[in-house]
Formats: sequence, structure tokens, C-alpha cells
Amino acid sequence: MHLVTLNDLGGQRGAFPRLRLETCEGSLEPTYYSHDATGVPTPIAPFHSSDDFTSERAPNESIARLAPTPQRWLRQSYGISNSRQNLFRLGGLPSWIQGPQFPVVPGTDRKMKFLLQFDSLAGFCWGSGGMLYVFWDEDSRITCHLPQYT
Repeated sequence: MHLVTLNDLGGQRGAFPRLRLETCEGSLEPTYYSHDATGVPTPIAPFHSSDDFTSERAPNESIARLAPTPQRWLRQSYGISNSRQNLFRLGGLPSWIQGPQFPVVPGTDRKMKFLLQFDSLAGFCWGSGGMLYVFWDEDSRITCHLPQYT
């Protein structure tokens, strides 16, 4: 399932001009994706059949412009948001459900950097409701999608 395409990621030399994030809908375990030079993902672990990864567009495609987060919203608790606060994030600090989990790049001990999070309010459901966290490693061009749910 296509989640989001980030254009001009960082605007820095060496960073991707584009990064496409897709995930296996309903996956309840961490999954890793390798991204080619154009930002297109290929699942690398856990291994899925080609039927699980069809690269379809999300049914409700939108274009969004981003704005800096006011100081008041930099730290938000999942537990006290009561589905009334916007817990979607691009950068910044994750709003953990079950506590911090920072994945490492496969085959190394290098921790990945937090990239973004999607709340179940996006129309996806991780567990009985929760969050999908996406981590990124620029050197290996690998993302890790880590769900936490209630």
C-alpha cells in the first residue's frame, strides 16, 4: 500500500530527491525496505510474496504542504491524545505507544533515524489501533516500518 511520496528529501546533496514509502497493509511486525536511486522501495525483510507487495496507490491521494510544528506540539503523548490530536509526524520526536524502539540497519549495530509516523486515523489499522513508525538510514538507503498498537 502506498503511504506517501516525499519529494526533495532534505534538499541536500547525497539525499534522495524523492522517497516513496509503501508498506504491506496489516503487517504487525517490523519490515525493512531497500530504496533504489529513484526512491522506489523493494521489501527485504521479512520476506513477502510478490502478491503481498503490489505497489498500488492509496485510494485517497492527497498533496500536502508541510509547516513547522509549534513548540507546544513537539512532545505529544499517545495515551492522552484520545484520538483528538494530530499525531502524524515528519521528523521530530515519535509519540510512542509501547515505549521507544529504535531499529538497527540489518547486518550492523547502527541505529536508524526516525523519519515519520502515521496514526491509525489515516484509515489503516495496526492492531486494534496504533501507529506506524518509519525509520531511515541514508547510507544504506533502507527504511524500517515499525508498528506499535494498543
